[in-house]
Amino acid sequence: MYKSIIQFFLVLLFFTNLYSQNIELEIIKINTHIERNEINEAEAKLNKILSIDPSYAPGYVSFSKIWLCRANINKATEHANLAVRIDEDFRSWWDEINNFRTKIKTGTSNVHKKNYKSAIEIFSSLSRKYPRYPEPLYLLGLANYKQKSFEEAAKFFKQSIDLYPNYNKAQKALSNVNKRIRK
Repeated sequence: MYKSIIQFFLVLLFFTNLYSQNIELEIIKINTHIERNEINEAEAKLNKILSIDPSYAPGYVSFSKIWLCRANINKATEHANLAVRIDEDFRSWWDEINNFRTKIKTGTSNVHKKNYKSAIEIFSSLSRKYPRYPEPLYLLGLANYKQKSFEEAAKFFKQSIDLYPNYNKAQKALSNVNKRIRK
């Protein structure tokens, strides 16, 4: 009797371990997709993993990165929060997202106050640290646009669109700045 119970738990342990290894390999593949800017592929795989195991915190961290690639800091923060609620070990990622968000707000505030030099320094620093995220490039374009540096603004808007082709705000901004350049 005890022997069959022990065997059952050993088999269960074996399959649980095997599943954990497979899911960890999948998250590595997903992060590779994110690094290559293959966002839709990464999202599809993440949805599959999280439908099987909705408590898999690394999946929410990866989703957070996807939302940063899509220039949606609110969704990125939301998914970072989910990861931390599931596993406190992901607090450092949440802190990093919060720091990114704070710098974006500070830079944007500087643009509103016409302190363009400081804003450009902040956004440039963010674009160097996070080269796959389009929002700092878009905001660099915006700061240059406000200074009437239209050619420079167009360059940054284009770079942000290159990173995320569906970035509507950047597309509209590029269209507007191109009209200014043609005048």
